[in-house]
Amino acid sequence: MSSFLITGAGLVGSWVARELHDLGHQVTLFDVAPQPEALRHWAPSDLIPVIRGDLQSIPELLSALQTAKAETILHTASFLT
Repeated sequence: MSSFLITGAGLVGSWVARELHDLGHQVTLFDVAPQPEALRHWAPSDLIPVIRGDLQSIPELLSALQTAKAETILHTASFLT
């Protein structure tokens, strides 16, 4: 079992999080503005924790990595325009 921190809790990030969780991995989502109502289907909070934080803030990212005890980062975050 591996542990993952997935940046971006949008459609791609939440779908990948659920797939990895279903395969037995430990998964945490990291997003600047997670939308709980949008995550309910793919990444419900009782299965997959979500940490609110800004990817542009190194201290916030490092804190999330420590909290999640992540071995791997999957980057799915993007800037919204």
